Amino acid sequence: MLVSIAAAAALFAGCGGGSEPSTSAETGALQQPSAAPTQPAAASTQSFAPVIAGAPATAPLVADTGPIPPAEMDDEALADIATTTLRQPRGAADEARKPDAGTPATDKALEQAAAADAEAAQSTTTDAAANAANGASTTTAHGDGALPVRVAAMASLATRGGGRSVPTPSAPAPAPSTQSTDGAAGGDGGSSMVQAQEAVAARPINTSDIRLQVEASRLFSSYKWAWGMECAGKKAGAVNIPEYGILGFDLGNGLGSARFGKVADPDNSARKVLMFRPNSGDPLVSGAPRCEMTFSPSFGGKLPVNQDVWFAFGLRLKDWVNTTDEQILMQWHWSNGSIPLGPFLALSLKGGKLQIDSKANAAYPPAVASTTSRVHWTNGAPPTSGWTYFVVKARISPHTSHNPYLKVWRDGVQIVNYAGPLGYNYPQLTPYLKIGHYQWVAAYNNWISAASTKTVLVRTPALINDTAGLYTEFDIRSHVKNR
Repeated sequence: MLVSIAAAAALFAGCGGGSEPSTSAETGALQQPSAAPTQPAAASTQSFAPVIAGAPATAPLVADTGPIPPAEMDDEALADIATTTLRQPRGAADEARKPDAGTPATDKALEQAAAADAEAAQSTTTDAAANAANGASTTTAHGDGALPVRVAAMASLATRGGGRSVPTPSAPAPAPSTQSTDGAAGGDGGSSMVQAQEAVAARPINTSDIRLQVEASRLFSSYKWAWGMECAGKKAGAVNIPEYGILGFDLGNGLGSARFGKVADPDNSARKVLMFRPNSGDPLVSGAPRCEMTFSPSFGGKLPVNQDVWFAFGLRLKDWVNTTDEQILMQWHWSNGSIPLGPFLALSLKGGKLQIDSKANAAYPPAVASTTSRVHWTNGAPPTSGWTYFVVKARISPHTSHNPYLKVWRDGVQIVNYAGPLGYNYPQLTPYLKIGHYQWVAAYNNWISAASTKTVLVRTPALINDTAGLYTEFDIRSHVKNR
């Protein structure tokens, strides 16, 4: 245990994006805020500098952008979409009528909803059996066209669900009729499909499958060394972060001095979410201005190699001002700083648009020059007026013999379906993930003064095993949304 704690502390001290590890003296208790803000300095040569338009290319860049055409989706993806069509659209008026959390009315409403869902599931399961017997297929609206959903895909989903019956709709589902201003149907952020409730209940996630998840409802100290923070010039394991969070200088404009902590969900004041709020004047951490949470690989946060795993989280960019500088909001790392390898999976905000890219290198030792970079998805509108939910399913490996892959959904819509190498050939090190806000400093990416403060809200980042193939995207997303 002492070795694990030391390893976790060392990680939190040196888990910058490719920067040199800090000494052990920098770990442990939360460092005190600096007396005055300091301006960002130029990044060290070890700092991560991702591929950016106009920057010198050091590795092959493979484009893989745009939405996933239905013809290129596998049966699993088709089955997940078919499941989505079984949800009953819930309009804004229905949302407004929902009772407040924690009241007797809530319990009654949930009881009634569960009964209705059970009745709907029974009815549609009967339809599914009839359709399957006749070799029927159905059609669901997806994007700009109609997608044929194979009954075989539904059977595949039922098998992966551990025998759970997944009904097939007997008639085509109605296409979405309205969308919100940020490209999301309803007001729940980011998706091109109407957010709705599935006719069959989501499968609960087995506690034993949860590698690590962070909920704002829990005391920071209760997580011990399971995760740590780099924020406002400070580094600390969760065990040393007070409930008021990490502070810096007062930002004015009513924003206060909090840089990391818990705030009320803008959609439900009774529920707390995680807040990351870095400022360009904050002291640097590992060579860059950042406010990031790192999942400790010594305490459940390890990203498993050559194994199916899910990662999901809710994201909202509150009071966000789009600028031409660039930030990383989520990244998977496989480096200790000795080799400045970039994250092998990243969700970035570039030019006011969300982007997902990956890297892979099977050579040993891996080098930047021989690493292949892929842009899988871009042009995603940032979730400034509502929540958006990202669900990632992956098998990490740089070796094609392991059949690695990467699948990503945004609000139930698959945006990445990639089969191929993912990650680095670096067996001595353990891959891990980070979430929050990372603004690297370089000649081509200075923090623009027009938006010197960035606020990122995150709900329940969760890393979940699925070695038995039990879960669907909807199961994972529902788990995150309900916490």
